[in-house]
Amino acid sequence: MNQEIATNSFENNLAVQMKHAEILSQANMIPDKFKGNPANVLVAQELAQSMGESTWVTMSELYFVGNVPTFSAKYMRTRVRAAKHILRESFDPETMTATCTIIRKDDPDFEHTIRWDKAKAEAHGLWGKGHWKKNPELMLKNRAVSECVREACNEVMGGVNYTPEEEESKNFNTGPVTATATRQDVAAQALAAPAPKKKQEPKPEPEPAGEDDDQFVRDVKNALAELTSAEEVTNFMQEIRQDGDVPQAVLDLGRTRWNELQEQ
Repeated sequence: MNQEIATNSFENNLAVQMKHAEILSQANMIPDKFKGNPANVLVAQELAQSMGESTWVTMSELYFVGNVPTFSAKYMRTRVRAAKHILRESFDPETMTATCTIIRKDDPDFEHTIRWDKAKAEAHGLWGKGHWKKNPELMLKNRAVSECVREACNEVMGGVNYTPEEEESKNFNTGPVTATATRQDVAAQALAAPAPKKKQEPKPEPEPAGEDDDQFVRDVKNALAELTSAEEVTNFMQEIRQDGDVPQAVLDLGRTRWNELQEQ
């Protein structure tokens, strides 16, 4: 009897949530990822409930890189403080070092400290690119915060563990690579067409960039100019990378266009 009551209660609650998600998905003021998609709204509701947050706030704070949900470092700070943990930040402009320390409410005697500096950013292939070139201090601070949150109190983020910049750098940051590309009119096809293909013949030694490489870079640049959202850029770049090695110039173009659209 008790099990039957529990089952009925769950089904009734799920029906209410699904109806709520369907109504919310029809609103024109919610983020695009949720418009006309009750399933996505339902996932956001579950995430919000697990975090003790409202569905509206959760949907508004979520950023998607491809289909991967992320939260900003700013929202991570908010969540840590809402949980009554202590979060302290500092920045040394002389050494370009950002420091984040979190002291948990339930463990006040231990400090979790993470530091990010120029050398660390360079080691990850980030320094001088995109937002890192425009505002290195902020990016260092954000990296220190997000890493410290994952180490000290990951539970406050409901399983969404990375910032958009971190997830984007996973997709684009591959270090020096070489490729030989075929010539395609990518600009005319944009997302509707397959990404530019590259010859698959393995080469024992990297060769200097030739005309094919130059044309490939120009084609990709034209295609990226046609894209209107960061999500489209991410999907486009992921499709290109599925074919093998990609010139560093192409990765830089993708990262730059992604940053431009994020700022709009």
